[in-house]
Amino acid sequence: AVVALLVKLGTPSGTGGPFALFGVLRRDELVLEPAVAALVAVALGYGCAWLGARFGFGKRAWFTLAGLALSVAAGAAAAWGASSATAVRFERSPTTSGRLFVAAQGLTDRDRDGSPRAFGGGDCDDRNAEVRPGAWDRPGDGIDQDCSGADAVAKPATADTSPGTSGAAGSSPAAGSAAGSAAGSAAIGRAKLPEHPNVILLTVDTMRAELGYTRGGAAPRLSPNLDRLAAKSTIFDRAYSLASYTSKSLGPAMIGRYPSETDRNWDHFDRFAPSVPFVQERLQKAGVHTASVQGYWYFFLKGYGFERGWDTLDKSAAPRVISVDADGSSTGAAVGDRTVAALEALRDEPRSFLLWAHWVDPHAEYVKHAEFDFGSESRERYDGEIAFVDAQLGRVLTALESSPQAARTLVIVTSDHGEAFGEHGLIRHGFELWEELVRVPLLVYVPGAAPAKVTARRSAIDLVPTLLEIFGVSAPSGEDFVRGRSWLEDVGKSAGNAERPILVDMPQGPNNKERRAFLSGPYKLITSDERVLGLYDLEKDPAEKQDLSADAALLGRVQAERTAFLADLRPLPAKR
Repeated sequence: AVVALLVKLGTPSGTGGPFALFGVLRRDELVLEPAVAALVAVALGYGCAWLGARFGFGKRAWFTLAGLALSVAAGAAAAWGASSATAVRFERSPTTSGRLFVAAQGLTDRDRDGSPRAFGGGDCDDRNAEVRPGAWDRPGDGIDQDCSGADAVAKPATADTSPGTSGAAGSSPAAGSAAGSAAGSAAIGRAKLPEHPNVILLTVDTMRAELGYTRGGAAPRLSPNLDRLAAKSTIFDRAYSLASYTSKSLGPAMIGRYPSETDRNWDHFDRFAPSVPFVQERLQKAGVHTASVQGYWYFFLKGYGFERGWDTLDKSAAPRVISVDADGSSTGAAVGDRTVAALEALRDEPRSFLLWAHWVDPHAEYVKHAEFDFGSESRERYDGEIAFVDAQLGRVLTALESSPQAARTLVIVTSDHGEAFGEHGLIRHGFELWEELVRVPLLVYVPGAAPAKVTARRSAIDLVPTLLEIFGVSAPSGEDFVRGRSWLEDVGKSAGNAERPILVDMPQGPNNKERRAFLSGPYKLITSDERVLGLYDLEKDPAEKQDLSADAALLGRVQAERTAFLADLRPLPAKR
């Protein structure tokens, strides 16, 4: 009873006093099944033993425990021979049985290649890490590396179809980006880039793609300020983040490489090595004034990478006591204050500037705001956080309108990832790549450019080449490369925007398994360590409910496109 009371009175973030920690047991994402099951098993065994001793049947307890052991053994035996399809369902399940199944896979994977022989892993040689389902099968070497049942046969040479010639990952990583461009020269809709342009980059943590302007006026209270900005901007209707949690998405987006290509450490909060510069470092060296306003420790503490390359770094909006999740406090108003102040300080800045501010408020736990109270359910509290941040963004946009810098200042608004509310049996983010987790808003406002709506898919990988083109900085090449293509190609154009493949790339970390999503045409292929987790037709099945991976011909075509796209990727292992 005491523990139950402490859980009730505590806070889900665990902050607010020594007993507030019990409140974490109320967090929606916490799965208590294993602990409860263990307690029940112990209580049952102890109870049987007590009853046996009480009534003189001491051996009954042992029979009871033996029965429990046999039940566990029977379940394990059934799981041992599970099919690969069953294994995928277990792996993507948030249930206790799913977690136990994945744990069993890890314990029986002898060569640590991610695929055991049993438990649906399908590894045909569990002593060789180069042999597993999904591995590259070297033609003609007599070894069945991909466990297909036969060695691959070399195909005759054909004309060059490398991804560099089709706008994919690219054999020339900087192809199609900002190389050689000059600020003020690019044609944008009915206008041109302003001379000596500035950029305000406004990013909002955990903001799903559905905002007021995407709902046709059905949610007028949700994002009125972003709706007004959208009315005069280019709306990228199908924009994708690079991963489904912050350090695997926002850091790589500001570096200009896919997450698996970044020089990072093995940690939930990735530390990015100085060997590869962030975009603000490149711009600072080119003479652009750089300013950052942050209310969350990850974006200003030394050693993580986000703190590098700023002429001014304002962290005064952050709370004095660091919270790992930043759940228990609301910093949005303070970030708004400091961003307005930073913009005021730049009123007479003669150089071009980049001003970046990030709001973390919509990240769970969702704090209630009296003036934006949509209800008490998780999604309602989340929407309240979105509306609260929208109000802060409105203050910044109003300040810009009255600034002498307004006529030459571009505005980019986006997010690092989305959020799940049970659509696929999951809540929060950071583990899977469903649409609700990786579709994000993207608005690009250029003074004088025609408003437009781009329905072709675009990716956060394009952020760096966009900024480089705006400021007239040549894109690097060779070993020092960036990926992507500038969004300026699409600004002001509602038609004729070419589709191109999209890669969502989330490397394995201490709290997540590797996930990749490859999108081409209507199809989205999700994999984990080259194993197929699902194939979906997003035009016919936008909710991703019908897995088409059993269609071998279709799967083969999409996999071939994916293989060509990934051919030029330069993955790096995380440093442990």
